[in-house]
Amino acid sequence: MTTVVVSSSGSSGSPTPILRPLQTWVESAQAEAATFNILPSDRFAVLGSPQHSLWAYAKFRSERLGGPFWGLQTLNRSGLKEFKEFLPTVVYAIPELLCTLAKSLPSIDSVRLVISGGGAWSAQTTEAVRQAFPKAQVRLFYGTVECSFIAHSTPQLSPWYQPFIGVAVELRENREIWVNSPFTVRPQCWTPTGDAGAIEEGRLRIVGRLYRRIRWRGRDVIPELMEQEIQMRWPDVRVLIAPSGRHASGRLSLTAFCVGIAKSDDQIAQMGRAIREIFKPQPTPEQYVWLPEWPMLTSGKPDMHALSRLSEQLNDD
Repeated sequence: MTTVVVSSSGSSGSPTPILRPLQTWVESAQAEAATFNILPSDRFAVLGSPQHSLWAYAKFRSERLGGPFWGLQTLNRSGLKEFKEFLPTVVYAIPELLCTLAKSLPSIDSVRLVISGGGAWSAQTTEAVRQAFPKAQVRLFYGTVECSFIAHSTPQLSPWYQPFIGVAVELRENREIWVNSPFTVRPQCWTPTGDAGAIEEGRLRIVGRLYRRIRWRGRDVIPELMEQEIQMRWPDVRVLIAPSGRHASGRLSLTAFCVGIAKSDDQIAQMGRAIREIFKPQPTPEQYVWLPEWPMLTSGKPDMHALSRLSEQLNDD
């Protein structure tokens, strides 16, 4: 069987090579074309690193249809100029990189479709994409390197996703999402995703990565739920919450790292009270720290290990 080697950054940033049967990519592309209306006339652009899976998939997709392909690795002046001159019609990027790209560009009318996954979508990203690509539809996907495409959504429907045709999902221990589909590394075999979720009326909600869960006094603390609540109240801010360790008393200390419009001390205090009320008796962020941007992995995803180290340093200070 012909295979394709792709890489996943995981949480450490060190690429992990994964072998996938070529046929799973072919069937993924067919499902994507049917769901997102991909056309033979499209021009495909991707933002990120050539060593990671979304870049490899976008390149495969362009070759499959015979459409032009262009990849942007760095957001410097020459790269942005070439991106605009390429006149892409379909753009692939994870949300964090997409938001940064969109804020760096003038309005580009050629883009008709933006496809994004691999991270949390925010109102800030929606607005940036609307300004940069005014004629584009935005389609979100949920997937992993091992499972390829699992489900799709829109910014309006997120965080609820509809499984792609032919994809079955179920929840197992710790509400982990398992997938059975023709797109997985082992087609039609149940495969774990490493994500916790919920299923309601056939729709899938991604609650968060299992590795980010924090065990505290016999219960799970899920930072992603707090992040979603904060971002709903502050739509012009993106938030990631990182632990900074435990106090001698056993109390867990959390820091909320924010990117976007800074808030006043009164607004931060009001947010802190609201989050404590919603999530009590769980620990909630003790500090709200603004950064120009989060530290990033080579994949373009936020470096959670670096944020945890920074949280520990702030707690020590």
